[in-house]
Amino acid sequence: MDDTRFGLKHLVSIFLKLAIAVMSVVSLLRGDYVWFIGGAFALFLTLVPTILERDFKMELPLIFDTTITISIFFHAIGSYHGFYYNVPFYDHFTHFVSAATVSLIGVTLLYDLAFHVRIVKLPPLGFGIFTVLFVMSMGLVWEFLEWGFDLMLGTTLQRGLHDTMLDLLFDTIAGVIVGTISTLKLSRGEPLVERPLRGE
Repeated sequence: MDDTRFGLKHLVSIFLKLAIAVMSVVSLLRGDYVWFIGGAFALFLTLVPTILERDFKMELPLIFDTTITISIFFHAIGSYHGFYYNVPFYDHFTHFVSAATVSLIGVTLLYDLAFHVRIVKLPPLGFGIFTVLFVMSMGLVWEFLEWGFDLMLGTTLQRGLHDTMLDLLFDTIAGVIVGTISTLKLSRGEPLVERPLRGE
């Protein structure tokens, strides 16, 4: 394993967690308790991989922690500073980042089932196709959830058909990129993750 890359992933993850924590503390000091709770919850979500490793003895790939933290960071900071409304295409950018995270999680779980649990058998191209279909499916579920929230709570998470289709397009692009990289790595006989999920 490349120790430099391993250390960089750790540093990125720690820095972004600290940024979310600072945002939450600043919100508390300003008396903005809603954002304080939101920031604290976002910070908790970034710690889920660590909690799973510590309390449930799971050995998750470091990429899980890093990508989940990056995804949550962009969403939390974007919501806090109003980037979703003030920065063009920020919503689609976060969709891309989140979809890439979902793609990595999906293909890594499939890799574990194929090479460590050995209950799935697929050629390298199968991993790529699965990744694209998986992230498109999750993107569709997300859009249904947004539509449901808008109907029930009167929110404006969806801003029209054009916005929804662009979100799905960016989801698909992320899936294609991750799926292509996964297929190429497996075709060359390279592992997708630094270590198996079960710590073998």
